[in-house]
Amino acid sequence: MPAIGYPAAITAIVGLLSLCSPAAVCAGSEAGPEHIQPNDNRVSAGRLSRKQLEIHLEAGEGLWFPEAQDGPGIPVQAFGERGKTLSIPGPLLRIPEGTRVRATVRNRLAVKLTLHGFHARPGDATSTIDLAPGEIRELQFDAGAPGTYFYWGSTMQGGQVTGLPIYRDGPLAGGFIIDPRGERQDPAERVFVISQWRENPALDQPGVFAFAPEQRRTFTINGLAWPYTERLTYDLDQPIRWRWINATFEWHPMHLHGFYYDILSLGDAEQDVPIAAAQRPRVVTNRLNPGSTMTMAWRPDRIGNWLFHCHILVHIDPSARLRGFTGHEHAGSGAADHARDAMSGLVLGVTVREPAGFSQPPPPVARREMKLFVQEQPRRFGEAAALGYSLAQGDRDPPPDTVEVPGPLLVLTRGEPTRIEIVNRTHEDTSVHWHGMELESYFDGVPGWGGDDRRTTPPIHPGESFVAHMTPPRAGTFIYHTHWHDARQLSSGMYGPLVVLEPGTSYNPDTERMILLSTGPEAGGVAEPLLINGSGTPKPLQMRAGTTYRLRLINITANNANFDVTLSKDGEPLMWRAVAKDGADLPPAQSTQTRASAQSLTVGETRDYELRPTAAGVLKFEVRNIARKLRGALDIEVLPVAATALPPPASRKTGS
Repeated sequence: MPAIGYPAAITAIVGLLSLCSPAAVCAGSEAGPEHIQPNDNRVSAGRLSRKQLEIHLEAGEGLWFPEAQDGPGIPVQAFGERGKTLSIPGPLLRIPEGTRVRATVRNRLAVKLTLHGFHARPGDATSTIDLAPGEIRELQFDAGAPGTYFYWGSTMQGGQVTGLPIYRDGPLAGGFIIDPRGERQDPAERVFVISQWRENPALDQPGVFAFAPEQRRTFTINGLAWPYTERLTYDLDQPIRWRWINATFEWHPMHLHGFYYDILSLGDAEQDVPIAAAQRPRVVTNRLNPGSTMTMAWRPDRIGNWLFHCHILVHIDPSARLRGFTGHEHAGSGAADHARDAMSGLVLGVTVREPAGFSQPPPPVARREMKLFVQEQPRRFGEAAALGYSLAQGDRDPPPDTVEVPGPLLVLTRGEPTRIEIVNRTHEDTSVHWHGMELESYFDGVPGWGGDDRRTTPPIHPGESFVAHMTPPRAGTFIYHTHWHDARQLSSGMYGPLVVLEPGTSYNPDTERMILLSTGPEAGGVAEPLLINGSGTPKPLQMRAGTTYRLRLINITANNANFDVTLSKDGEPLMWRAVAKDGADLPPAQSTQTRASAQSLTVGETRDYELRPTAAGVLKFEVRNIARKLRGALDIEVLPVAATALPPPASRKTGS
């Protein structure tokens, strides 16, 4: 995957913000503030003729309603076309290759505006234009190379230059798409811009940049937050192509339920790099860095309701809702309440409709049955109960107060119809999502949304059970976890590894090593402490020199999108071979030997590697954040070569 840069981090921008109701009047306007409209990016702005786009833009301030017009309004800055309403995201500039852009930009703001991205592509991120309050500037440039780009504006205060917008100017950005010369635009192709706003009470202090958990914030897709985001409807087997623009300061690992998608290109505001077919990642989760872009394609082969969402919990958690969370996730509410109230922010709903005369076949008769218990383990000294999973062993159910963290390893077989009964022994509603699994929507684990016109996935109420059916179509490493967007459920331990094997093979603990990253509840003043295999001080793993191992890496932390992992000996990274991503085997062009150094492992992602230690010693598996700060480590003790070495795993078969 090509390395893509992105603009530098932001410093401080504007003063203290407040939320306004739709009827509120902001200071300085007798008629009331302008209401900013969401932009679905279906229509290109300006007038295109004779290979020239004429566009007149204005930057102004108004009230933004990311939770529909009856929700709270936020005073923000936004772009709009002259004579039209301001919009979030800004007007879409979409033109064919070879077009010359003739733009006028007017700054209606009371502060200086810095324009970014009004130049040919590929471009120079340092090429910016400053507009004083009230100033109008005329700009002309050739569009440049085809791709997915964006333009944006930032305000300045106290002489401090900003990078990507985040506060009052957070939504001040718009898409800029250049289509290849002579290529007809697919009317079904969609453009999605991720925008954000965050308040910062410290901004009245010059030079202060600070985040706090209690800050109000919102993340939106084309100007709206779930459950107000657009609902998309497609036909069965319809080719789908999306362009995503992350015009925010944050990382967003974007996860598709039920299907894989191919990444066609990656870029940022200044460049877009197409990926050759043999090198295209096929994923269920891909991390969008701040200021990055992605073009993706997928094809649904199953009907039902599905989700595409950011996997960072705070970006979809209902507590981030501006109008106030109603608390339905603990109220034993119905399924519809969960879909409406237990998610927010960066969530997109997709319905794949059934063709005329279609009849959903019943699940095949299960050849494998499992019983998974959702349990709670009381803690002493008044602490909240630990939540997690336990697996029945044959006809023997686990004791009611036992919890495994991580949850027990579930081992399935490719092509084998499987029935998993989930029994809720806790005192609250929950659900189980089979992350990365290709299964029927009803069993995907999203209460109030999953399913189709005939039935909707229910929550699993206390004392009740739900049966999930699946026939895994591929072997690989997957995850199961709660899809009840409550940080407490996930951090308590409601997650576990799931491995699908090829028929005729069995899980071999002698040559398999699982490394699962998660976060626990606050401990010792540390918020979201990193756990490796369920512990802050994980027990060392063991390997033997001369034996080939499969390392299955999983990141199911709550909010850690930018972890890098390294495997080294005596400070020197080892060599390992990448074999799978998100449960899908890598094609030969991507399954290569690489240095086990600073490999990205974002939340909601699995990666498999082959490793063959050559000598005895201690290996270090280290997890670092984007600032290269060590967050956790695991020792791997390598024993000397066995007297009689085992043959390579690929040549060994065991019974199922």
